[in-house]
Amino acid sequence: MFDRAGTLRLVFIAALSFLIRLPATAQTPPGSDIPYSRSDKQEIVIGRDGLITATFSNRVKILTAAAVQSTGTSRDTINTHFFDYEVLSAATIKPDGRRVPVDPAKIIAEKAPAAPEALHFHVDNKVHTIIYPEVAVGDELETQVRMKQKQEMLPGGVSWGGVFPRFIRRSGAEITIRAPKSAGLKLAQKGLEHRTEEKNDEVIHVLTYRERPFAPVQNDALDLYDYEPHFYISTFKDWNSVAQSFWVRGADKSDPTPEIEALARKITEGKTDERAKAEAIFNWVSTNIRYVNIVLGAGGWVPREAGSILANRYGDCKDHVTLMRAMLRVVGVKADYALVNAALRYSDYPIAMSWFDHIILYLPGLDLYVDPTVTTGQFGAVDPRLANKPVLRFNGEAASYTRIPALKPEQLPVSLSAEIKVAADGTASGSVTTAARGSALPLLRARARAAANGGLEATATKAMNDQNWRGQARYILEDLESKAETANIRASFTLKHDFFQGETRGLRIPTGPRITARPGGLTFRAIRDGRETPFTCLPTVYSEHVDIHLPDGATFAKPPTNVAASDERASYKAEYAIEGNVLKVRREFVWKLESGLCEAKAIASTRRVLATMVRDYNSARLLITMAGRPVKSSDGDEPDDAN
Repeated sequence: MFDRAGTLRLVFIAALSFLIRLPATAQTPPGSDIPYSRSDKQEIVIGRDGLITATFSNRVKILTAAAVQSTGTSRDTINTHFFDYEVLSAATIKPDGRRVPVDPAKIIAEKAPAAPEALHFHVDNKVHTIIYPEVAVGDELETQVRMKQKQEMLPGGVSWGGVFPRFIRRSGAEITIRAPKSAGLKLAQKGLEHRTEEKNDEVIHVLTYRERPFAPVQNDALDLYDYEPHFYISTFKDWNSVAQSFWVRGADKSDPTPEIEALARKITEGKTDERAKAEAIFNWVSTNIRYVNIVLGAGGWVPREAGSILANRYGDCKDHVTLMRAMLRVVGVKADYALVNAALRYSDYPIAMSWFDHIILYLPGLDLYVDPTVTTGQFGAVDPRLANKPVLRFNGEAASYTRIPALKPEQLPVSLSAEIKVAADGTASGSVTTAARGSALPLLRARARAAANGGLEATATKAMNDQNWRGQARYILEDLESKAETANIRASFTLKHDFFQGETRGLRIPTGPRITARPGGLTFRAIRDGRETPFTCLPTVYSEHVDIHLPDGATFAKPPTNVAASDERASYKAEYAIEGNVLKVRREFVWKLESGLCEAKAIASTRRVLATMVRDYNSARLLITMAGRPVKSSDGDEPDDAN
């Protein structure tokens, strides 16, 4: 249910695979031949028992040779604990009308593999693969499957939905939804045609999707439901009913055992105020309970017993919060459950529904959200993945649907400090430290963990090479599980470029390997290119302090020009000063955005500030001369270095 991979929606997504599953050719670049055309029909029936039967039909016409390979099979993942799955028909339809049915022996059902990072094990999942026969250009592939729900997933109601992304080349789709009036079905949709009719005691909704121009998937894209045509249906009466669906099966799992009581009191010994107690327990759980998600039966929705979690020392998100809540109860700290999305989804739900993929805790006495699955975070700092998102808080007595507060720039500070010495032969060496505090901590430590897994020297050298600098580098990491208020990632490096370029052009100002990208560069490109789809972005205060030392006999011809620009959303300033044989570089970029999502049109007015920043990164040059050495040009063009 509630885990970082979105297990809550796994069954739904499996059902909706007929909406969004598609071959790799779905992302064929604009301007190329259209590889296929697709049409869909769905019938979703909610029975009087509240269970769903869904029938999906689609036809895919193959238009290019490239599409033959990628559309010759289809694959669906189904949770067999909750659903029966049946292929009603599957065939290749030849241009002359001849129908070549799929041999049932060619429909393969096998256990779904565990996630490659060995964190998620969905034991009841089966992957069903249909292999179509005699596939060629001009054929149509016809499929009809049915999913029949066997038992309720959540007590009190059911939720469903579908989305129609533009990276799937659909000629159209029609969705029919049937439910008895007594089910109290609610429907919300965006970008679809909708009509409703009633027959006897049944309500029928018909949704129609019309063809739209193709658009490829873009980097940093938000969840499809945030911007593509979609629909939601739900039979939950209200948000309190959604909250109760978890509470009735999960709350008693946080009853403390004697072992939990003893541990909680030991961890909080000597601490008298609520915050200190909560912080001590958060630090223990987030450090000592590994993230492993094993889903068997209703285990995707129901947490394990707190005592079992403590004994195993692992669990998914609902297990982490269950154990932490049990320990907090021992020391008198109230903790509410809070359902949220770890996926990049920010839009509000127009109807009450169980459409969340993550669970955390809300501490009402401190007005704080805490996520004990974030091992690299700091107590009290909002996880940037969750800021500014819808959240459902509840405690068994009351439920509140609201939003987690958006982050402010000062809550995501990142700084880079570098000390660089140019040698008499024109090469250079130095050290650089990237530091982060507050909500930026888990982001930086995640980058550090990736660097450790990739090799400290290999990763640092590649980062520097990607910035168009030749040489060697190596990261020096602190304890990645540290709960210190500041994270520091250091690197040492050497640069093989000749810094004595004379006054003809010079080199860009080096920083050493940057373990995080400079903010704002990708946003500038999105604005410049007129990007239509929203994308992720975070507010921040980002600064660079670089001191470059010259050897005896070398001089700076002149410092780069100071620049500054600002508007209501962003500011950038760069100051350069020569003090003796040291060039001091001071840069600061402040990104004043609502945390989470951006739209290029909405922030287009800030292009001037971003352009000033990008221009300065690329045009500020080191103009150095060395006594007795002739002036020469720099060694080749350099790419933009905005990131």
